Amino acid sequence: MAPAENPAFWPLTLIVFLPALVAAGLSLPIIPKAREEIIRWSTLATTAVVFLLSLWVAVPHFFGAVGPGQFVVGQSEMQGVVKLPWIESFGIEYLLGIDGISLPLVVLTTFISMLAAAASWSIKKHVKAYHVLFLLLETGMLGVFVSLDFFLFYVFWEVMLLPMYFLIGVWGGPRREYAAIKFFLYTLLGSVLMLIAILMLYFTSDVRLLSDEQLIATHVVQPSTATQEIASLRSAESAVHTFNLMALAAVGQLPNSPFAATTVWLGISLETWAFLLLLTGFVIKVPVFPVHTWLPDAHVEAPTPISMILAGVLLKLGGYGILRICYPICPGAGLSLAWLVCGVGVVSMVYGAFAALGLCAAITPISRKLYMVGVHIGLILQLTFTGVFAVQSFRSFGVPEKADRHYLFVLMAAGSAAALYGMMKFKPKKEKK
Repeated sequence: MAPAENPAFWPLTLIVFLPALVAAGLSLPIIPKAREEIIRWSTLATTAVVFLLSLWVAVPHFFGAVGPGQFVVGQSEMQGVVKLPWIESFGIEYLLGIDGISLPLVVLTTFISMLAAAASWSIKKHVKAYHVLFLLLETGMLGVFVSLDFFLFYVFWEVMLLPMYFLIGVWGGPRREYAAIKFFLYTLLGSVLMLIAILMLYFTSDVRLLSDEQLIATHVVQPSTATQEIASLRSAESAVHTFNLMALAAVGQLPNSPFAATTVWLGISLETWAFLLLLTGFVIKVPVFPVHTWLPDAHVEAPTPISMILAGVLLKLGGYGILRICYPICPGAGLSLAWLVCGVGVVSMVYGAFAALGLCAAITPISRKLYMVGVHIGLILQLTFTGVFAVQSFRSFGVPEKADRHYLFVLMAAGSAAALYGMMKFKPKKEKK
């Protein structure tokens, strides 16, 4: 559908690509490197405009009547969907959309980017290059949250890698090269695993398995031309593959899903392998133990504005990918590997608590008690919510309530025992007078 035929095309498109367009403009020779104030103000103004656009999409009742592309609360389907053909031979599309999961993250990203742009006034070295990379980074982050095509999602995911590498490696602290290379290698590993999973799912998918209603709901076909497009799909002699995330989720949730029925290496289903590969790629970005070691170095060495983005946005991308992609496309594997996900989560929380408790020696005596109380309360809350999440996720798949009681009891008992051990082991020593 052409942009002129779809008024919803512009809001999401501008939110995603306006920073990249401004970055392209700033990179031109017409703006000399010496005009640093113009560059700084251009970046700040761009991020502010993008933030206001995201607010316009998110809270339409503040602006009167709901317009095209604005989010309507209470609707379960994707909203503001933008669809244009891109690489038609492989079924790759320019497909964007938002829902109740992605919208808050889009607003969060635009807001933190604006704050980080204001904090970037302290950058004095290579100002032009810094701001160009900064704006490209924002485009990459926003593109990940609104992409509904798996290939497009991966492109935006990779767009974030190079800007972040240079922003840390050039403008970071004394060990910036080490931190940047470490970040690059970890992220590259996750990207390679993700690409393998994407190709596995793409070549196994077949949209012909979906009903006519599902084809329309997942935007595989346009409502205006649904009859002709559906007839063309039904008449296809071979499988019709897709990168459409909504369609992949619909195929993955079919009773006869080809993802679950296809067996690959070691007799394990393709669904399970795809889930493990995608999960590994996403948890590196979260990150969780034991693939977390890049984060302390990146946080410490990154310049302050980039550290803000790293903590406020980039660490959320992994969790978003798990919720958006892993579980909807591979629900059976998500259920069978729930023990792995919950176990890794508990280990990461306990490990983090131990590390936090180990910092007590560096804290003043008055603050130490409050610090420990906060850590312990946080640990208990985390363990509690992990258990609640485990129960609810099991129930959502129709598992009888009795089936998960023993599992939950063991999980919570192990976590609580570890927490109590940590409290006793890392109890602060009394100050010597």
